[in-house]
Amino acid sequence: MKLAELKVLLLGAEVDDVFVAGFLDTSERPLRFYALYRAVFFECGGALLRFGVVGDTGRMQITRVDVVVPGDLDDDLEPASTSIRQVILEHPDGSNRLRSLHLWDVVDGPDGIECAAARIDLSNGQKIFLDPTYHFGIRLGGASQQTVWAENSPQRDHIHCEMDLSG
Repeated sequence: MKLAELKVLLLGAEVDDVFVAGFLDTSERPLRFYALYRAVFFECGGALLRFGVVGDTGRMQITRVDVVVPGDLDDDLEPASTSIRQVILEHPDGSNRLRSLHLWDVVDGPDGIECAAARIDLSNGQKIFLDPTYHFGIRLGGASQQTVWAENSPQRDHIHCEMDLSG
């Protein structure tokens, strides 16, 4: 997927859901879900987008996928996923129409779109910042997380790209 394809895909869409993949350790009782934040999945207008960290580079890749999957797991762990819409979205059952997508240091790669960070702006005023520099994967937050990312970034002059999605 390239930037132009992403814009067409998201134009006029809403954030319908947000998922995180993980696993269940079937030897535990009661069962417990362990979230793996190496990737966060946004369902927008029927499309499922994966925002996943790229190794330990502090960057992430955006790809379109068919299902939420946690990646490689040990054989004794059961793959699982959960919706975090109720936690992430300020209006989980209301309108969450996309207004814009902001990407820093973005490049069209052979396997998807790669960037240093992303921010999703909704028409209701909410801003969701995705920071791939977190040790355990992607940290989700608002304006304060963007500030933390900018202050801790070794490269302070990131090239910023804004994609208008309001249609």
